[in-house]
Amino acid sequence: MRCLSVACVAVAAFLLGGCDAVTSTVGKYNPLVSFETRCLALPPSRVEVRQEAITVVRNDEFPYSTLTRLAEGNPATHRTLGLTKTEFRQTMDIEIKGLKDSTGGRSCSRPQIHLELTMVPVTVYIAREVQDNACAREVVLEHEMKHVAVLEKHMADSARELEEALPRVFAQRVILARDPATAEAEVKQAVQDFLSEFTARNSRELKQRQAAVDTAEEYERVGAACGSVQIN
Repeated sequence: MRCLSVACVAVAAFLLGGCDAVTSTVGKYNPLVSFETRCLALPPSRVEVRQEAITVVRNDEFPYSTLTRLAEGNPATHRTLGLTKTEFRQTMDIEIKGLKDSTGGRSCSRPQIHLELTMVPVTVYIAREVQDNACAREVVLEHEMKHVAVLEKHMADSARELEEALPRVFAQRVILARDPATAEAEVKQAVQDFLSEFTARNSRELKQRQAAVDTAEEYERVGAACGSVQIN
């Protein structure tokens, strides 16, 4: 029996740009209320994180040789009968709620941030060679669905972590700048810096979770199923 491999590859790609919607609220000048006081009265920063439900797409068209090439870091001795691939994305809208002091050439603001997480698409590949073997096909598919379950939990955990951690980037401080555009640029840079670090750590964690599915015991179970799954 040839060595078998069923695996999951997930690409973490947090993307910015193209989806940002920035607005500003210009406060009317009131000589009885200082600019600083009006800035402190701005609505607090708010972060909303939403996640789209994962949609699984099946693909049974490719031979195991193609899936083996698609699987990242797969030993050359392995034959990949199943593979789950996805791309982890987020889109973000930033709304700048602030005031502009027309007499002093300055502005203040607090951001409202809306993130949407999605995995587009989650594709489960089953090698063409096992399509005529119902038992083998179901065993491989069962394994791949374990990877899909990991992806679903990971996205939910990521959404929860972002919703808790991202507000600390601004800590409800008032952003002071010479104009709303400068404030917007500062907010974007702060979010990009945060997400850059988060994405790297998040990707490593996802790989560890997926590796926990692909244990030696799991490979042995899949390989021994149905009187030994083999490639002819």
